[in-house]
Amino acid sequence: MNAYALKSAELTANIFDRLFRQIPQAQWDTPLEEGRFTPREVICHLADWEPIFCARIAAAIQADLAPMPDIDEGQIAIDHDYAHSNIPEQLKLFRERRARTVQMIRELTPEQLELRYDHSTRGPIKIADVANMLGHHDVYHIEQLSAYLEPKIVGTW
Repeated sequence: MNAYALKSAELTANIFDRLFRQIPQAQWDTPLEEGRFTPREVICHLADWEPIFCARIAAAIQADLAPMPDIDEGQIAIDHDYAHSNIPEQLKLFRERRARTVQMIRELTPEQLELRYDHSTRGPIKIADVANMLGHHDVYHIEQLSAYLEPKIVGTW
């Protein structure tokens, strides 16, 4: 596993804290694109996925190629009422849950990192790949949120 993978996964909580200090609160519930999460929904999504990552890792440790169903992130957003969540609480929850995920992965042996779960739509996924993917998933949402920081220019024509 890449030496920077877990360190970058740890550090992204700081980035999300900074982004939410910069994104105007009036934009927290405004999607920039159809079908994408709002800033409020992004941080809830991130906080909710940490226990899912941990459960998948634990299942793979328990039984190599443990079956894992696909999860509907849109339905989770509805079920957990992301639209009315408290952002400071969600940022704190993400930070705490991410720390647990990273700690869990750090405690694994090289052999355990090679264990897999069998995702219903993506096939076998190694624990090491999950560890490497955490920061990449974060960057996807960092890019999304950073778009809220671009100045808006109104045409004069």
